[in-house]
Amino acid sequence: MATKTREVTPRMEEANRQNSQKSTGPRTPEGRQKVRYNALKHGLYGKPCMQFMLAADEDPKEHQAILAGLTESFHPFTPAQRMLVEDLAMLRWQKRRNQRAQAAAISVALEELDINTEELRKQRDREDSGMSFDRAEVEQKGLINMPDCPGKFWQIRDSLKGLLDQVERKQFDVDATPTLILLYGNQPSLRGNFLCGCFYKFLTQKPTDLQYEQLRVAVIDELIEWTQKYQTFMRRYMEVTPARRDLCFAPNDEAKWRLILRQEANIDRQIERKTRLLWEMQEVDLKRRQDEQWQEIVRQEEEAAKAREAEARAQEEEQARVIDEVAREIGEKMAKMQEQSRAGGQVDENKQAVSVEGQESKAEEQGPGVENQG
Repeated sequence: MATKTREVTPRMEEANRQNSQKSTGPRTPEGRQKVRYNALKHGLYGKPCMQFMLAADEDPKEHQAILAGLTESFHPFTPAQRMLVEDLAMLRWQKRRNQRAQAAAISVALEELDINTEELRKQRDREDSGMSFDRAEVEQKGLINMPDCPGKFWQIRDSLKGLLDQVERKQFDVDATPTLILLYGNQPSLRGNFLCGCFYKFLTQKPTDLQYEQLRVAVIDELIEWTQKYQTFMRRYMEVTPARRDLCFAPNDEAKWRLILRQEANIDRQIERKTRLLWEMQEVDLKRRQDEQWQEIVRQEEEAAKAREAEARAQEEEQARVIDEVAREIGEKMAKMQEQSRAGGQVDENKQAVSVEGQESKAEEQGPGVENQG
């Protein structure tokens, strides 16, 4: 079945043309510079150029300081050695980036710890914390079997304190069934089953001193147990202990940390390899400088280089002299042309003056005759 295409009217074409003029991207050099590194994923292997460093919030002076320090330490005296020193400076800069990545990963883990802790604190501070449980599920399982949250522990502790207060006052004629169902539901624990049986029994039968003490001890034990659970929950999830903060320094994202550490090890191997190569080159160069035959070869090469420099300098001087001569000749020709043009102008002026004087003399000669005729 053929699909229908919408006909484009001249008005629509004009609207599309005007809208396209608004989507041209940055036009100024500053705007283009800002969006230049928008597609950058990571800068580990970025070259230490000025624009990239500024975009990555790096100080180019620090890279220059590293290069100057390595140059002062190794004292390279050949182009090859200087290239190796530059490679070492770049590798050291990449290692600093790797260390920044490790610090950033740890900082992100610390921030996540603080954010999660703050969220739990907000949850604790909300009045309805833990009260979003399903009512039917709470009646079936009880708060004790519901997922842990601050509101759950608060409600359990408040309910147990109410039961303990009822036991302390010996108010067994008050029905504690709603509180017991809220705590244990239809699946009570052994202690919960004991508490439910005692409160049901004591509604119609006064307990003995032994039974009263057993019930009181059971309620206190239950309250102590859930208070300890609440404290453990707070320490585990809500208190930012030194141990939890120190744990952020350990790798938590295995794949990411494996890549970062592998990159660091690769950079260290390259630094070691290039440093060893630089030392070997310096030892070889030192032995060569001590060899008389090699010194003679170096001296001949230096003399040949000086000769080439002198020849090049002589050629430059010759070229400069030829250029000066050509410029002088052109200047002389221009001066002659100007003098000729000025001389031609004076001749034309003299001719014009002579012609004017001749016309005036002719007019004077013809003047009396014309008056007589008049």
